[in-house]
Amino acid sequence: MKLDALLELILAIALLIESGTGALPAENTAEPEPAAVVEYVLPEVDRDMIRSRERNTLHTWGEFTPEQQEDLDKISEILAGYEKPISVIAYPLDGENGFSYNSRSEYFSACTIKAAYILSLCKYLEQENYDPATLLTYKEEHYFEGSGKIRYSEFGTQYSVEYLINQALSISDNVAYRILLDNFGRTIHNDYMDELGCRHLKTNNMWAPYATAEDFIVIWRELYLYFQTDTAYSRLYKRSCTGSASNYLASDMKEWPCSHKSGHNYGSNPCYNDVILVWKDRPYILAVFTASEGDKQDRTVVKGIADIVNYSLY
Repeated sequence: MKLDALLELILAIALLIESGTGALPAENTAEPEPAAVVEYVLPEVDRDMIRSRERNTLHTWGEFTPEQQEDLDKISEILAGYEKPISVIAYPLDGENGFSYNSRSEYFSACTIKAAYILSLCKYLEQENYDPATLLTYKEEHYFEGSGKIRYSEFGTQYSVEYLINQALSISDNVAYRILLDNFGRTIHNDYMDELGCRHLKTNNMWAPYATAEDFIVIWRELYLYFQTDTAYSRLYKRSCTGSASNYLASDMKEWPCSHKSGHNYGSNPCYNDVILVWKDRPYILAVFTASEGDKQDRTVVKGIADIVNYSLY
């Protein structure tokens, strides 16, 4: 054996003795196993955590930077100067930090209830493999004043389920909503609201008279999860409520897409409500409900709070 080879063998044996393995090193070591990927699970809405502790007092949870705390102080100041009933919740979908104000106060839902009903309906129609192209007939009993354009059609006109869902969400067409209610009923909705713990959003008519901002945080978290399923109905829902009309909380926002459903009513049950899901890198829900008719002062207050949340707080 040549001297160089002998020296290499002696060195290898010495290294083995030093390492304590007692075996010659393999020529090809195996690649290490890749680390397991832990799938992120969106947390449930912790109602106790987000629930306002005292009436007309801003409740916060989680950690905020000094700059964010200044934003919260500005929001608290705006709310303190507003004399009409108002509820606000800002809820990032990771649940880590946020604020609420009168989270469980009850309001007339107006058209915000359509978001909850059509979520219930879409889930049901998917389960039943119901064809969204199915035509339903506009009848005299479906006529209803207010938002939408189907009411101007002749009785007997037929519309697809897909079109009715789109119109009920995108421009809040009341007749489209009534046709869906008449054909599919309320039981599917009320049962689903019980399942989610959102009893205030159950209805035996068109609306929910005791809606809460807290319940709508739960609904829009469910909608976020539903959009991730990427089914025909979930895609229909998302495109119908994203960038849609009557956005009171992000009407000027162009930087980020926003899905929402608002509700507005006058008279004996005044309300000026909206819930938005903002599609930033860290998505969040903002819900604002008021017992007001949405006059100039109401709009100024609501927009002032929303602008701080949208452009500064998150």
